[in-house]
Amino acid sequence: MNTFGRAIVWASSQHEQHDERLIHQIAIVLAATRYYGFSTLLCVPNATTQPGGYALGAQAGEAAIRDVTVEAGFTRFRRAAETPFNAVYEVRP
Repeated sequence: MNTFGRAIVWASSQHEQHDERLIHQIAIVLAATRYYGFSTLLCVPNATTQPGGYALGAQAGEAAIRDVTVEAGFTRFRRAAETPFNAVYEVRP
């Protein structure tokens, strides 16, 4: 049974990769290195201490994020936006 309020919206972002100019790719690689580092140092260890057993890391992928949200009871999932660095998902009950 879902006990979500009627106005709950959850937004999630994930790092995105695109094929574009070399300079832009270098900027993405530098930023991605930081994202991976912080994820490995902070996010994954934190996730392993919480119930559920999900430690998806910085590049979980859209399918894994969708699976986790469906398992949590959400029924609507879509890619709402994307940037060179992130994919933003809209998740609703």
